Amino acid sequence: PGDPGGKLEMRVRGVNVFPGYRDAPQLTAKAFDAEGYYCIGDAGLLVDEAAPERGVVFNGRVAEDFKLTTGTWVSVGTLRVRLVSALAPLAQDAVITGHDRDEVGALVFPSAAAAALAPDELRQRIATALAALKAEGGGSSQVPGRALLLAEPPSADAGEITDKGYINQGAVLKRRAAQVAALYASGPDV
Repeated sequence: PGDPGGKLEMRVRGVNVFPGYRDAPQLTAKAFDAEGYYCIGDAGLLVDEAAPERGVVFNGRVAEDFKLTTGTWVSVGTLRVRLVSALAPLAQDAVITGHDRDEVGALVFPSAAAAALAPDELRQRIATALAALKAEGGGSSQVPGRALLLAEPPSADAGEITDKGYINQGAVLKRRAAQVAALYASGPDV
């Protein structure tokens, strides 16, 4: 099944999948579709549509994606990877913002290389990277219009890092709601 953002959610069913949450019918109803498939929240694409036996490629999390107030879907996983690559070697990681807003933004976890730069130089280099992304094209959902450098690294104790070592987008946004508000309270510059 696809979501309105165009991603295909992977779902599973079989004897190896527990058919529901114990004594929690509401959770079960949310987690399984009408045909009894468990909705895992991961999106995928076939490696080769002509040869499905070649497998599936991970395409981000359906649950992380969101719509801007303009109605445009933002593919968080794709944009996050693109942004961190564009900011290399200055960003350790980033979290994409913009849910219920008219513009995409980013909370940036600076790397050790970023710490070696003067604050003004760091801001200028990030602004230059964002401008280069914008020049590549792709529209408002594919380029953050603003970014905020975070002083505190992601906290595993606060759930900001998953057990697999990845950034937990939802936990970061919840824990750092004040920084997200500050990001949108200022102008679009870094």
